[in-house]
Amino acid sequence: SHPSGQANLDICKGGAATFDKAAEPTEPLREGNFAASNIDQQSARGGSVELGPRSQVKKSAVGPHCRLGAGVRLTNCVLMEGVVVHDKVHMSNCILCRGAEVHEGATLKDVQVGSNVSVEAGANVKSEALTAEVDAEGSVVGSAEED
Repeated sequence: SHPSGQANLDICKGGAATFDKAAEPTEPLREGNFAASNIDQQSARGGSVELGPRSQVKKSAVGPHCRLGAGVRLTNCVLMEGVVVHDKVHMSNCILCRGAEVHEGATLKDVQVGSNVSVEAGANVKSEALTAEVDAEGSVVGSAEED
């Protein structure tokens, strides 16, 4: 069974944007060039969302002012306001709090990303709650050794 949804959102410390499934945002979705991108009918999005080419959003809620790069795949995710997801990122069952950023090529599964947290390019993270910057090996930056 799943733990209560409230426990999963505690890391975000409030600030959840409201999503209205019935009304589409008045501002059109800004889609990338040429190749098809889509947000399925089981997803909700806020205004001013930018979606790159060949990206797919399924069963997810994307908050206002989010930017998703090219080739992004989101499934069962919640992105709060101002989240930036770079190219070729794949995420499933994730919650990203306000201002979080996931860099190119990262893969996240069952992950909660705190407010203003950055996940480095190529990171592969599973079943964690991230409250500090994470490098490609999934280690917290600045914890043991610096570059």
